[in-house]
Amino acid sequence: MSLARALMMLPLLLALGCARAVPNPTETPAEKRISVNFDKFPLKSALELIARASGANIIVNSGVTGTVTVSLQDTPWRDVLAAVVGNCGMKLVFEEKHNLVRVTAP
Repeated sequence: MSLARALMMLPLLLALGCARAVPNPTETPAEKRISVNFDKFPLKSALELIARASGANIIVNSGVTGTVTVSLQDTPWRDVLAAVVGNCGMKLVFEEKHNLVRVTAP
């Protein structure tokens, strides 16, 4: 599935509960909790949905490929991101100074 198609499907995925933000007015952006349910879903599309649900700035290297199957409920977005990326053998780099997260191939 292409990223463009996944983005077109975002409203449907959010409606079905495949990716959603769990509202909590007292949490900081770094603590924001989300729920995801991906089944053999393209990794780049999953990362885009996590970025949208969490509000995170995620940059994905062109070498990042694969699919992911994971179901996580009411989990801090950083933990969801780490689980998804780690499950696919990719690498996370947090750049706090610039408020960015980079996902790269190992």
